[in-house]
Formats: sequence, structure tokens, C-alpha cells
Amino acid sequence: MDLPAFFGQHGGPPDLSRHDLRIFAEIVDASALSLDALSLRAAALAASGADVIDLGCLPDTRSPILRTQCAD
Repeated sequence: MDLPAFFGQHGGPPDLSRHDLRIFAEIVDASALSLDALSLRAAALAASGADVIDLGCLPDTRSPILRTQCAD
């Protein structure tokens, strides 16, 4: 999407209407966020067009919200 601008050209927004696709986003540091911060970040990603939001976590970080511990 940024290639026209990179080459000094003016490009219009991409037309994705002919494609059946889903936009994926990831919150890579979800295990380090509070529930409020996680909710705000997810809402912002959804408002930007994300259809699916993956919750990632940091290595060896416990999360009472996600009820998991991420390992290396």
C-alpha cells in the first residue's frame, strides 16, 4: 500500500472489495497489560479494521488476566 509513495508516486487507497479476506492484528505484549489497557488497544485495532486480534505474550511473563505463563 505504501509502495507508490515510496517511489514518489501518488496512489489511491487499495480496493479490497473484490477479495474475501480477514485482517489480523496482534497485541504482542498482552501479558504485560492491564485489562483496561488491553481492552483499549483491542478496541483501537478493531476500529482500524482488524477482524481478528491475537493476544501475544512476553516470554516468562505471568498474566492473571490471560491465566497463562508464556515460555521461551
